[in-house]
Amino acid sequence: MEITEHQVRERAYYIWEGEGRVHGRADSHWLRAEAELRVAPEAKPARKSAPRAAKVEAVKAEAAKTGITKTETKAAKPAAKTAEKTA
Repeated sequence: MEITEHQVRERAYYIWEGEGRVHGRADSHWLRAEAELRVAPEAKPARKSAPRAAKVEAVKAEAAKTGITKTETKAAKPAAKTAEKTA
């Protein structure tokens, strides 16, 4: 199976993002992406969805404990930010 430029570009992007979005290393990210895709062409790049999913679940659990609905949570955010700015 041939590796496409799009696949390499996408993998290099995830490598760049994983290293903290440091600029100036595009060539090394590109070469690393090509090497990784040659070894495992069927493997998909890992995405950072697990930490966000865990945070969402924690917020849902907290809301369930306190009985707060999603609408009430959205309405409370602007008020909380205003309170932080004035403090």
